[in-house]
Amino acid sequence: MQKTDLMFSQSHFYDTERNLDFAIGGEGFFAVEDRWGNVNYTRDGAFAMTQVGENGEWWLVSASGEYVLDNNKERIQIPFIEGEPNVDWSALKEKIGVFEFPNPYGLEALGTNRYVENGKSGAAVANPNAEKLQSVLIASNVDLATQMVKLIETQRAYQISSRVVTTSDELARIANNLR
Repeated sequence: MQKTDLMFSQSHFYDTERNLDFAIGGEGFFAVEDRWGNVNYTRDGAFAMTQVGENGEWWLVSASGEYVLDNNKERIQIPFIEGEPNVDWSALKEKIGVFEFPNPYGLEALGTNRYVENGKSGAAVANPNAEKLQSVLIASNVDLATQMVKLIETQRAYQISSRVVTTSDELARIANNLR
């Protein structure tokens, strides 16, 4: 394998019936802050709430515990009453930031569906008008049937190449025995 390409084409959505699941309709990325304070970008909108701090503040986090950021790249705090979250779901949906890049295919892949901006991608630009869908997630855009066909084609090509080498070796052996 020489390289893997990024694919940000739109896939289909599926209902989760979880108020903390979000998907972006169209282009864009959610911004998350990792434990070292770095901003990463992802299309994974499976979010959760966690309680952190002396006062027991509630925060919106990714499934792996990274803080979800708003359009100003600020952490999103969930209002709480008597230690319990008090969530206005439509207000929360509006707070979640969506960012776009001049060249999203220039993003540097970090793994686990996380990307970081660089000189090739250009700077992240907030899109407050991005379509955010709630209680749905986006499925993988990989077409399994197409990938299986490509795997079979590669295996067949390898088998044919292997037979060519075997035949060449046999012909060389025959030619050497004739002398």
